Amino acid sequence: MVQCHDLSVRDIRYFVDELPTEEVVVIGVGVPKPVKWLAGEIEDFRSAFMYGRVGYLVTARHRTCVDKRLLELVASHGE
Repeated sequence: MVQCHDLSVRDIRYFVDELPTEEVVVIGVGVPKPVKWLAGEIEDFRSAFMYGRVGYLVTARHRTCVDKRLLELVASHGE
């Protein structure tokens, strides 16, 4: 879970406590329902003080929508 900072048609910015370790992220938008799953590629991150704590502001560019069935299949195989 991350705290969303900014959402646009092109990208999403979110705040996390740890440095990002992957190049691609899966983002769920539309909580509680229906959730739309998006794949994003991390473009940039920088250290920041937000929401009363120090962490990283990450910018990820939207790449594609992700089918919920695909996510369930990957999760069931532990990959």
